[in-house]
Amino acid sequence: GLSAYLNNFDISFLNKQLNDDRFVFGGKYKIYAAVEDIFKMENFGATVMLDTFMVTGENRGVLRIEALGASLKEPIHANVSLLKLESLGDTSKIVADGYYYPSVFGKHKENSIDVNLGLTKYPFKTLQLLISEGTSGYKGRVDGSVHVEGPLDKINTDGSLRLRDAEVVVDY
Repeated sequence: GLSAYLNNFDISFLNKQLNDDRFVFGGKYKIYAAVEDIFKMENFGATVMLDTFMVTGENRGVLRIEALGASLKEPIHANVSLLKLESLGDTSKIVADGYYYPSVFGKHKENSIDVNLGLTKYPFKTLQLLISEGTSGYKGRVDGSVHVEGPLDKINTDGSLRLRDAEVVVDY
């Protein structure tokens, strides 16, 4: 097998790959990766940790990503969490847990996902990153759960979100 540990690497290299000014990533990450059989790509896993995950200059919290797979012909389980201490005893979080399907598996098509996403007290202003123009002044928090599934080029979502003390300005 093979294992590797990288520490204190800058994540900003992703910005060149994404080429989207709405998402400018920053922060130092640690990664641990291991594979039992590198030639067959069997029994592999990785953990990525960022103590300070920065998006467009703002600290979004502690990001942890874990993934485990038996082979590239079977589902790869992943868990992603983003936690941020807003004030003493008040933590906002996004947690995603599910599977990536690199090849056809049961009802799942190649290159598809099946993920449950939970949001707790997460800043509503984060949505401003996803809406390119026409809105501003986002305030408040969002709670909810969303199921995300399907091929990566045709994602389906279903769920509910609850806004707490939320505000948004529609610019016209």
